[in-house]
Amino acid sequence: MQSLWARLLLARPLDFILCFLLPTHSSRSLKDIRCVSISSGAGLHEQNTRIPRRKCGLAKHTIKSVIPSALLRLPSSARSAREILTAMAIFRWLVTHLAPIFLITSPVTSYADQILSINRNRSSAGFSLDIPLIMLVASILKIFFWLGDRFDTALLIQAAVMVVVQILLLHVALVNRPPFGAQHSLNKPFAGATGENYGTRPFNFWQWRHRRTYWEFLAYFTVVLAALQLFLGGNSGYVAIQGYVALSIEATLPIPQILENQRLRSCKGFRLSVLVNWLIGDSFKMTYFFLSDNNVPWAFKLCGLFQAACDCYLGVQYWMYGEGEGVLAGLEEKDTRLA
Repeated sequence: MQSLWARLLLARPLDFILCFLLPTHSSRSLKDIRCVSISSGAGLHEQNTRIPRRKCGLAKHTIKSVIPSALLRLPSSARSAREILTAMAIFRWLVTHLAPIFLITSPVTSYADQILSINRNRSSAGFSLDIPLIMLVASILKIFFWLGDRFDTALLIQAAVMVVVQILLLHVALVNRPPFGAQHSLNKPFAGATGENYGTRPFNFWQWRHRRTYWEFLAYFTVVLAALQLFLGGNSGYVAIQGYVALSIEATLPIPQILENQRLRSCKGFRLSVLVNWLIGDSFKMTYFFLSDNNVPWAFKLCGLFQAACDCYLGVQYWMYGEGEGVLAGLEEKDTRLA
């Protein structure tokens, strides 16, 4: 019996978890359910085994086939068990069909308001240009990663949509960023910006004054990746490194906000609605990554877990610090992630 449930956990983790999470209305009826086990190479077959309480049969992939034929012949005393299996089927359908829709549309729902706000106010003051940098580099890498490891199509579409949205966001932010003084008369593309909002970086990377330099960097970056894909695309080691680098970069997105909150000892300017949106998004992603039957590489799962942990820590910071003035009272409000 122990090996049976071990095989169930490995083959159908969603069904295994729901068997124990869903409430049981009639434990006596569940005792008499016939267990559906996994036979090597033969798919599913019925096994006459009396199952302890809160155990249930194995569900199929779709709502139509989720209830084993043995359960369809059970007497009325086992209706509660059939209802549990039906609920399992509905939950699986929601995970399989609704989560991909959320993933694909999340770039638009997350950043559309930011784009409209910058365009409406004619200023990108307080918005960190590192956000488009992180998301563009990560999304372009994920697209090339898909060429070597054909993961779920919904994740590929999400990366492509994210590239379009972030290009638009970067364009709007650059056009409406605060002037640097003699910005338009400079001839050197890597001339550094000065001001309290800018730290020192090698070659003033991603702090350039000319808008053209940003687009040149993205173009060169894409060309280099295309060349590497041409020569190393068949190497599984390169493909794996590419995936982990892409998702590790994306996972660092909450870190600037965490550091800013820690420095100020305050979350002032960090909107609670944004935090809630991130946490809901993490819930959808984790549910889809771990419970979906689609092909989701472990790189997505591990980096998604790290980003979800960072977002949860942001929630802890909000609970600890609140929206008080903190140690630097009177500073201008800003959100380093979504502004």
